[in-house]
Amino acid sequence: MRATGYPEHVSSGLSTHRSLLLRLTSGGDPDAWREFHDRYHDLIRGFARRNGLQPVDADDLAQEVLMALHAAMPRFQYDPAKGRFRGFLKTIALRAIWRRRTPDRVLGDEELERLAVDPGIEAGFEREWRNHHLRQAMQRVRSEFPADQVEWFTSLAIEGRSTAEVSAASGVPADRLYRVRSQILARCRELIAAQVKDEG
Repeated sequence: MRATGYPEHVSSGLSTHRSLLLRLTSGGDPDAWREFHDRYHDLIRGFARRNGLQPVDADDLAQEVLMALHAAMPRFQYDPAKGRFRGFLKTIALRAIWRRRTPDRVLGDEELERLAVDPGIEAGFEREWRNHHLRQAMQRVRSEFPADQVEWFTSLAIEGRSTAEVSAASGVPADRLYRVRSQILARCRELIAAQVKDEG
């Protein structure tokens, strides 16, 4: 059963994007930083891996970027009209990635701007951004649907297993699996649309 009784843009256990940024810029909120870390670490790490860093280096870089954001956030003015947080995060991550890849050459602002709009780099970041939104949506889904239904959905829609295979393993009829998959997929799309809108 779907949870009801709270606004669409507020997720169980998670702040909205805007309210989280406001909590960060005000400072003195360790819970906000923990939430920020949990929300964006995998995105940054995935982007680093797509740009050639090995797993250990990507982990280190994600921490480096998060520390840089921690230092910069009190001065960050959240104004979607002047640029989205998505672009701000990508720029900081790109600078850190290229500093690790070419430590003997400083990446100038103009070159960084060109890299930021490179189609290949943008496509890689967009893929990680979509994964980021799916992770957030799935966190909400886990609070709204029974665990077995989430497991079936994960097997079918995320892992790509066939309906016949999941039906045989779980003992659940294929038509029920199809209904659950459709219901949770619709909910994920709804949640992701709300998350994207919340970003501004």
